[in-house]
Amino acid sequence: GEEKPQKIAAWEEGVPFGIGHLSRLLYFTNGITGILRYPDGQSTTLRAAPTAGGLFPTEIYIAVRSVSYLTDGIYNFQVRDHSLILVWEGDYWSAFQKYCMGHEAIAQSHLLVILTAIYQRSTWRYSERGYRRILLDTGHVLGNLTAYAPQEGFTPYPVGGFLDASLNSLLLLDPMEEGV
Repeated sequence: GEEKPQKIAAWEEGVPFGIGHLSRLLYFTNGITGILRYPDGQSTTLRAAPTAGGLFPTEIYIAVRSVSYLTDGIYNFQVRDHSLILVWEGDYWSAFQKYCMGHEAIAQSHLLVILTAIYQRSTWRYSERGYRRILLDTGHVLGNLTAYAPQEGFTPYPVGGFLDASLNSLLLLDPMEEGV
């Protein structure tokens, strides 16, 4: 049978940051902060970051290296159950540095937060204007990340200069469906 992605359930504290720090960073960046229940039985999740039309197009991936409680690799943050799923195991740092044009912040870090957008989540409702909503929504997520990160001892350094197609390829994204 097919091997299921590794789901992280229990962690030990490690260097340079603990799992609690990372967990809270992801929660306050775009985690589920509440659930609205309607009389008809339906419910809506509330997130730390606002979104146009409740569509939440922004996905969070993290890349880690040299962290004792996580295998080096790229993980997807699963918002619904506040977990990480190992998507690609390995050391991708040289590729990230290359595709971010040698930015020194990449070289000095042990954690990268990569924001992507799943286009269909917005374009089904907003058509060609969905891209604008995606940029606004992702900006809110990035704002939460940079505002909250220092509370957990992280030094955020947003890097906006990167090679889109190369990072999409590294993450094995279909650029017609999802992109960095």
